[in-house]
Amino acid sequence: MGKKKNINSFLMDSEYELMKYKLANDALGIALWDMNVVNEDPINPKNKFTWSQEFRHMLGFNDENDFPDLFLSWSGRLHPEDQEYTLNALAAHLNDHTGKTPYNLEYRLMTKSGDYRYFHAFGTTLRDDSGIPLRVAGALMDIDEKKRTQNQLKIMSSIVQHSPNFISYKKLCGECLYVNPAATLLTGYTDDELKKDYLSSLFDDETVTNISAKVTKDLKESGISWYEAKGKIKGDSERIFKGTSFLVEKDAFATVAEDVTVTRKIEYERIEALKALEYSKKLTDTLNMAAITFLSKSGNTFGDMMTSGLKPFCEALDLDRVSVWRNFYKPEGLYGSQIYRWDRVSGGTTKPTKGLDNLAYAELAPRWEGLLAAGKSINSPVSLLPEAAILKSFGVVSSFITPVFINDVFWGFVLFEDRRKERYFDSESADVMRSAAFLCANTVVQKEKEQALTFQAHWYKSILNAIPLPVTVTDVNMNWTFVNKAVEEFLGTKQEDMLGKPCSNWNAHICKTPDCGIACAKRGEKRTFFTHNGLSYQVDVEILKDADEGNAGFIEVVQDITKIKEAEIIKQARIVDEHIQIMFDSMPLCANYWTKDYKMAYCNEESVRLFGLADKQEFISRFNELSPPFQPDGRPSGETVEILIKKAFKEGYCRCEWMMQKLNGEPIPVDVALVRVSHGDDYIVVAYFRDLRELKMLLNKIHNEKEKYKTMAHW
Repeated sequence: MGKKKNINSFLMDSEYELMKYKLANDALGIALWDMNVVNEDPINPKNKFTWSQEFRHMLGFNDENDFPDLFLSWSGRLHPEDQEYTLNALAAHLNDHTGKTPYNLEYRLMTKSGDYRYFHAFGTTLRDDSGIPLRVAGALMDIDEKKRTQNQLKIMSSIVQHSPNFISYKKLCGECLYVNPAATLLTGYTDDELKKDYLSSLFDDETVTNISAKVTKDLKESGISWYEAKGKIKGDSERIFKGTSFLVEKDAFATVAEDVTVTRKIEYERIEALKALEYSKKLTDTLNMAAITFLSKSGNTFGDMMTSGLKPFCEALDLDRVSVWRNFYKPEGLYGSQIYRWDRVSGGTTKPTKGLDNLAYAELAPRWEGLLAAGKSINSPVSLLPEAAILKSFGVVSSFITPVFINDVFWGFVLFEDRRKERYFDSESADVMRSAAFLCANTVVQKEKEQALTFQAHWYKSILNAIPLPVTVTDVNMNWTFVNKAVEEFLGTKQEDMLGKPCSNWNAHICKTPDCGIACAKRGEKRTFFTHNGLSYQVDVEILKDADEGNAGFIEVVQDITKIKEAEIIKQARIVDEHIQIMFDSMPLCANYWTKDYKMAYCNEESVRLFGLADKQEFISRFNELSPPFQPDGRPSGETVEILIKKAFKEGYCRCEWMMQKLNGEPIPVDVALVRVSHGDDYIVVAYFRDLRELKMLLNKIHNEKEKYKTMAHW
């Protein structure tokens, strides 16, 4: 009995020690396994493996049915990258009969869900006297979270070390524990200098005080702080730094700072470029609006037309006054007169200034004649000009004076005035003002021509009343609108009694058919004959047309063919506006016009220059070759051109962006504006082409700079 009790006591003690060992392992999160060694090759199926339940649970399995006591249950779940060295380590441990090769390593195992987790494996082997392995006992610890944390820390450490930004680690009390290599590269200061006090190294005392106070306050309130300040790196080079500080521990924080000098410069240049683009578009739009106003024939008076055309333009350039001056020659030299004036205070078009007519250049401003005649402009605050005294006497503070040439002759100049502040006008504004100057001068010339035409109409009436031949004009309803003195004598009726009356009254009196010559004209004949008071007469009839090619009336000339066999037929004078052609050739924009049959009839010199052609005729004949077959949006170029012109004839105006090309295929994007304008008794469509290449290049540059900024911001 006593011996049996001793054996039971030994077993109980052994079980109790095993239980304590198991409890200890469970508390530490350690799983156990063992293997009875039959063959020193660990993958030999005769080796008996036993996996503890804790080990199965670590991998997400429940029992032996899920995870049997087989070597493959474990080895088959090794990560492919870890399998070879893990099995080799186990084999090396077993085969070293000296027992000096340890079994202690880390590897990854696949869980039941398919994820891999990191484990730390270690074990020992029971051997016989010759070192042959008899049994192996092993354990595993799940170190996945620890391992991944370590990996993340390594990655973060590498990021910090290789970051291009300034990174520091500092105690709240002020002690700097760490600065990364980039900090010394960015600032030029050594590691020790920056650890001592990097704020004072980079910023002045006031900035240091402000940053320190803000960061301390923000960290206490929210745990994070942002600031941006201008400082200087070693060597006195000015830089802009943007910093972010955040709590890492209760009493320590990290700061990540970057040099944003280039970024801020790019942003500033981008903003300035956008402002310039907006300003450029505004100037171009106002110039186009002015051109449309000046070129279109509306019912407004000349003064109203000039006021409405110049007002938005002068507002865009902040101008106070515009005046047009015309040259004329005398034996003693060149003279000039102010013939038009626009004034902001007066509300628009106003009378020319008294006393500013018939002024000799030699007395007014001697050097202007040479400069302006050479095509040069004068752009300056008045105080810096030799002519300051006379200009100041008229209230001018800054001026832009540009010449106007018509038919290559120095016709005159236009004076743009700022009466409030001193300034130079930028090149873009100057270019627009040169175009506006020509438009203004040409419109004034056109107005004078219309006045001349009005005078000419009265002159024609006087001539018609003086000639001995009866002449009548009737409207489409065949009512008289004009009869000359000879008609009075011919019919014995006063002019005022005939106007507004049907011409059939006359025809019934002197002809067999009441409508006489007009009826013949309607049938396509131009002449008819009749007898009156024993004499033979012929009536020459001309059909008057309106803008839509409809009949507007008739003009009849009666001749006594018994005495006069042939006579000149009085025809309606049609005066072609030669100044429109001159304006086209002087504009910095490509311009051409199209007739109602959708054929180009004329182009200006800028069109020939831009596309590198020989002359205007080549531009007109080869225009279809100056657009690719298809536009970037897939539209056929030829078809769309006709559609745009039709739209302009119908609606009066249209505008779009168009792709054109030189004959060698070089693309030229253009902004196209098409305007319907009156031309004689008909309409034409004027097309303006503005070269967009420089604008596209500027936008592309801004886009590239923006992408560069995004990349820098990412790093």
